[in-house]
Amino acid sequence: MKIKGEFLRVAGAMLIAATLTACASPAPAIQTGPGAETTFDGLVAVDNTALSKVWVRPGIDLNGYTKVLPVITGVQYAAAREYNGNMSLRSSEKNFPMSDAEKERFEAAVNEIFLEEFAKSTKFELTDQPGDDVLLIRVEILDVASMVPPESPGQRIYVRSVGEAGLVLEVYDSREKQILARAADRRDFSFPGDQIRMTSRGLSQSQVRTGLRGWARVLVSGLDSMKN
Repeated sequence: MKIKGEFLRVAGAMLIAATLTACASPAPAIQTGPGAETTFDGLVAVDNTALSKVWVRPGIDLNGYTKVLPVITGVQYAAAREYNGNMSLRSSEKNFPMSDAEKERFEAAVNEIFLEEFAKSTKFELTDQPGDDVLLIRVEILDVASMVPPESPGQRIYVRSVGEAGLVLEVYDSREKQILARAADRRDFSFPGDQIRMTSRGLSQSQVRTGLRGWARVLVSGLDSMKN
């Protein structure tokens, strides 16, 4: 048995809304009954979501919240393969090492883009302080992998995807610190139409930023659409 409709609208609204913006079909439905997947902290799994996994606290209502406090809790990188300069430059199946400067730029982009997109919310005000009406939104980026090899003079690099990453997002009541919802997802930063294109370390940054912004917009637009 699945519960749909009005209960789903208020149960874990932030993350459920994020899944609805991607037009998942059939509609998302929170699991019920003795076989429902329940986490150690009391969240229940939701089926038919556009994100890879979603869990919510049954019965919560976010209508009393007016502000969001987004926090990037960390960025972790997948173990990279050693690159000897002779590997095929047409393959996107490898995880190439990133320099400290490239990691710094990626982390700066994550912070910049997610804060920018949450600031565009039409229903929630951005804040940097906890409060009774504030949702604490914790975002962690995991297993970041670069599919673009280090550049060498005269080489042309062709890839379908410049990289990929995982995301874990948790929504808390900022005052009581009770978790209300959690989502996990993974996306690659592919070119439109899954095309193979020539790129470089420098050019690939634009595609990464586009992918990060799309991720953030899904969450923010979903949040806005579910606020009365």
